[in-house]
Amino acid sequence: MFYNFVKYILRFMLLFLVKLDFVNKEKIPQQGQIVFASNHVSLWDPVILGVYLTRKVHFIAKEELFKIFFLGFIMKRIGAIPIKRGQADRNAIRQSIKYLNNGEALCIFPEGTRSLNKNIGDFLPGTSLIAVKGNAPIIPVALIGTSDILKKGFKTKIRIVIGDPIEVNEYHNQKVPSSQIELLTKRLEDEVKSLFNE
Repeated sequence: MFYNFVKYILRFMLLFLVKLDFVNKEKIPQQGQIVFASNHVSLWDPVILGVYLTRKVHFIAKEELFKIFFLGFIMKRIGAIPIKRGQADRNAIRQSIKYLNNGEALCIFPEGTRSLNKNIGDFLPGTSLIAVKGNAPIIPVALIGTSDILKKGFKTKIRIVIGDPIEVNEYHNQKVPSSQIELLTKRLEDEVKSLFNE
């Protein structure tokens, strides 16, 4: 499978680049639909999560990346989902829910862009909306140290911290008001910040 081929190549490369501390890895469900929601500080973040998460994940990424030669080819082949930023992209939402309905895993960066100062920015509601519509628990993830990769020599120490799942099944098959989505989004943001500051 192409996904595993890419993953093994990247894992080999990362052996020389990072020293990983993976906290609470056992909390990752190995079956059923889930949404990983992580802070985003570096271009390395999807590489790190794609390699080390113990599930195959489909990333949601800005559509501009799919137009870059070779990178776009790889992203399409591994099942990434292009999204138009700054608007409610119904095609991206539809494709995300389709993956979840098939019992697969998504990985989303709810800030919508990288944080250049390493602080966690405000979360956008799209992650919560997709999780509710796909009836998928949200797994909070904190990434620490990825912005330092290749800036401090080899074997940069990075940390992945997995939080407890946030269940959303109480909202499934209901018309969920935007106020409830906002509360769920704020809870998710607080959970990721708490993991980041552990």
